[in-house]
Amino acid sequence: MLQNNIVSHFVNLCVLDIFYILFLFYFQFMFRFRYPAEISNRMTCMTHLSYIVLYGIRNIFKEPWHLLPTHHTQLLKHQMISYFLYDLLIMFSTSRGRSQFVFIIHHFISLLFIIANLIQPCGDNIMTNSLLVLLEMASPLLHLTKITQELYPRSYLYHLVHYMTIFLYATTRVYGFGTYIYVYLSHYFDYTLYHGITLSSILLIFYASIKWTVMMINKQV
Repeated sequence: MLQNNIVSHFVNLCVLDIFYILFLFYFQFMFRFRYPAEISNRMTCMTHLSYIVLYGIRNIFKEPWHLLPTHHTQLLKHQMISYFLYDLLIMFSTSRGRSQFVFIIHHFISLLFIIANLIQPCGDNIMTNSLLVLLEMASPLLHLTKITQELYPRSYLYHLVHYMTIFLYATTRVYGFGTYIYVYLSHYFDYTLYHGITLSSILLIFYASIKWTVMMINKQV
């Protein structure tokens, strides 16, 4: 049964995620008519991540918590996988990738966590959906900060977006994510391979979240 599950998700990964990745490159191509490559890429990421967050929030409020269909959560996972693969391709194709080793490691860890969770979910659908929304809630603002920094470096808009990002990132990725880890360990964790991969991944992501919060406060990222 588990082998069939792995094969099924691998096929879905190859078909659905390739479609999403091509769609993201199309978006970037459209933005390139007006903006430089770096800004157009960030606009593409911001647009896609905004959709992911809104779709995840829609799942939380539209369906009763215990009746959220599995396919909604699966679709959200594939959308996130496509984002990480797209961004990795961008990093490896530019000099930006060689200077951002930490981000590359973060993306690989995130992919490992999501794919392991696709094969064998850790927790119910609403908990997984809520976690993905929680992790990406501040990501659109992160990209917007970089966009305003490039376009309006000395404006009040940049400083406003920067401090809003720090607040939202610390609230969701440190406090909220820390609370999720406690609930996960208390109610869902067991000593299996996939739960071990999940736990290792979320602890590394949590460490990176704390580090990046401090770096954002010091304007090092």
